[in-house]
Amino acid sequence: MKQIPARELAEWLSDDSRADPALLDVREPWEFQLCHIEGSKLIPMGVVPTRVDELERDRDIVVICHHGGRSAQVCLFLERQGFANVINLSGGVAGWAASVDPSMPQYQAQEFEPIRFAMEFPMKRFLAAVIVAAFPAFSGAADLLDVYREAVTLDARFAAARAEFEAGRERAVQGRAGLLPNIGASGSVTRSWVDPSGQSSSSFTGNAWGVQLTQPLFRMQNRIAAEQGELQTELAEVQFELARQDLILRVSDAYFNVLNAQDALEAVTQLQTAAAEQLEIAKTSFEVGTVTITDVHEAQSRFDLASAQVIAAQNELDVRRDALTQLIGSDPGELARLRPEIELSRPAPDNAADWVSAAELAGFGVQIQHLARELASREASRASAGHLPTVDLVASQSWSHRQNSAQAPRTSATAVGVQLNVPLYAGGSISSREREAAALLTKADFDLEGARRDAALSARQAYLGVTSGLARIRALEAAEVSSLSALEATRLGFEVGVRINIDVLNAQSQLADTRRELASARYDTLLAQLRLKAAAGTLDEEDLEVVNTLLGH
Repeated sequence: MKQIPARELAEWLSDDSRADPALLDVREPWEFQLCHIEGSKLIPMGVVPTRVDELERDRDIVVICHHGGRSAQVCLFLERQGFANVINLSGGVAGWAASVDPSMPQYQAQEFEPIRFAMEFPMKRFLAAVIVAAFPAFSGAADLLDVYREAVTLDARFAAARAEFEAGRERAVQGRAGLLPNIGASGSVTRSWVDPSGQSSSSFTGNAWGVQLTQPLFRMQNRIAAEQGELQTELAEVQFELARQDLILRVSDAYFNVLNAQDALEAVTQLQTAAAEQLEIAKTSFEVGTVTITDVHEAQSRFDLASAQVIAAQNELDVRRDALTQLIGSDPGELARLRPEIELSRPAPDNAADWVSAAELAGFGVQIQHLARELASREASRASAGHLPTVDLVASQSWSHRQNSAQAPRTSATAVGVQLNVPLYAGGSISSREREAAALLTKADFDLEGARRDAALSARQAYLGVTSGLARIRALEAAEVSSLSALEATRLGFEVGVRINIDVLNAQSQLADTRRELASARYDTLLAQLRLKAAAGTLDEEDLEVVNTLLGH
């Protein structure tokens, strides 16, 4: 993969004798709006596989992101797609701002979270979010967005991820420190006694203080460490986005588990009520002699079974509500339910291969392993740089003062020089670290390939979960209509004497089972849709908004 520094790209763009390259910015839209290189085209990383036809294959393409990690991954993807002239902007927009355009804003994702939020949502929703944050108690039925926004503030795991992200942001600062001057001050106070043979003794007090500056001129290891710091900061950002995506999935799963448990409880409660009615009919019929005691026992058995199912369903609902409460720290109360007339749509694009390609490129697991591979590559280079000499500019100023001394009571000294250090032999440790870093780089390559395969598998499974779930919903909707018709016909047959009590009980059980399976299929399909977008690395709060429109308050 080719790399180009920011200064070299600037010279290329200003050279009229060379054709300008296409500038492809793969950051998120809110990042692009904050700052971008003039003339660049925005195609977010997650949708590059679906928009690859917009790129010219016979033209040089410079891929841009914030620090250079995401763009490097896109470069590898485009090379696999047959693009021969793909170049990664080393250092990304941050490097461009540092060496070409100092007026360009520098940012980290967390610092501009309010701007990002305002860009992504209309003002009314923004104000609603502020109100929810200020007054966390839910008024009326809480919906999926309400619960999610509470979890963003109160979920312990996400709060820990936010703190870890804040810590990771400091890695870039720590890495740059090795390239900056090191200034130190020192001072001392000493008391001396002199007693020469045959002469009178004397004593004096000496004071000394000084300032020293060391500026690295050539320290390849420090330069590589600065690059690692930028990559580690970008890795922290990607890990935080993965934590945000994980929170969306956890909240959605917990929310729909509660709704599913509520639907299951309602279904078995209706079954219990119907079984109680059939039991009463059986007892009355037995008293007048139209049915046997066996019919009464069968009806009693079905009623007892339905009662046990109600107890189990109520317990399951309590457990699911506790799991949701754990995420937000309090009971959300009544939840908005899924509207019965909803129509779930097929995935867009409706092609498993496109989702697999997107997952292999932009899945957060892949992004994390790609950055880990880049860090391992830099570490291998840093280990090799241990053989190189170091050059430092050293400057010092010192002062000394001797009290009660006639010999130069006050002195000062100034020194400026260049210090060269050449490693000759370190017991084999440098070569050992080289071999260790090379082995870890090989491991990182295999970890990256494993992450791509896992992402592809997750995308395929989620896609099949959506498509098969939609088919299952259609089949169960038809089965619900058929089961309801069968129950009505069986009841009519029982009234005219051609069906017995057990037939009615079986028809009631079949309808209850069908309704429970239908509700479960709807929730499973909705979760599969979210997991599909998560596999591709594009799941965000906007997707929750779409799902939230399917809920009725």
